[in-house]
Amino acid sequence: CKKNTKAKTGAINSNTAEAEALSAEITKYAGNSGQYEAQMNSAETKVKDLEGQASSAEADHEAQMKEMRAEETDLTGNAGSLQAAVKILEKHFGLLQTNPEVLSAVQSIAHDASEQSRIRYGTMVTLPRSFLQASTGVTNKLATAFESSFKTPLPPASATKVLTAFLENTGPSHLEPHSPASGQILGILKQMLDDANGDLKAKQEEIEKEKSSYAKLKKSLKEQLTAQRKSYEDNKAALSRAKFLKVEGAAELKKLREAIQADKDVLGMLNSKCRDLDTVF
Repeated sequence: CKKNTKAKTGAINSNTAEAEALSAEITKYAGNSGQYEAQMNSAETKVKDLEGQASSAEADHEAQMKEMRAEETDLTGNAGSLQAAVKILEKHFGLLQTNPEVLSAVQSIAHDASEQSRIRYGTMVTLPRSFLQASTGVTNKLATAFESSFKTPLPPASATKVLTAFLENTGPSHLEPHSPASGQILGILKQMLDDANGDLKAKQEEIEKEKSSYAKLKKSLKEQLTAQRKSYEDNKAALSRAKFLKVEGAAELKKLREAIQADKDVLGMLNSKCRDLDTVF
């Protein structure tokens, strides 16, 4: 008798605890189902917006990097061409008198650099008319290259190839004392070279800054996306749970309460029989 009473009491206590927990959960989710749905929809909207931002940011970054890399390539080529021209004037000036192709290449590089200076800084190298009239030979031909009306005999890319090949294949330096005029032209080219190297360095720093800025933006957007996707999934699961509890949960709670009442009725009968047995014995 006591064994059966104890078992039934345990079943009542277990089902009562389960019913109370289920009832509390039903109440909690039922009261917040609207909030779950609103938060889920909000998170979904934010995810789409952030994905759009990430896609646009990536496209903008790639476009900027493409443009800056092209500019870097141009600046690198410009600096390399000027470096070659400076080397030739410093070490092989004497050969320019007998090598018209190399002279034409130096003229083309000098004119292109002068044009680049005009475009970038709004200034163009000019030499006084008296300088042009006083200079002769190679120096005069180099000086005319700085005039805006000068017609380059070679495209800059071809001129650079000529100078590079010349420097790679030529023998020892062919030094010749520079006249004040040719020295002045060399000074102009050196200044242009310094400017070109400065522009190249600035562009490379700009590229690194853009890469760093995009990396930070990408990280931030990724973190926000992760958070909003989690919010969406969490609220979606909560809303699904609320809908489940509203129907299946309520039905389960009803069964538990009916089982508890049935066990209480049986327990009452057992207690009555146990008292009767105690009276008899």
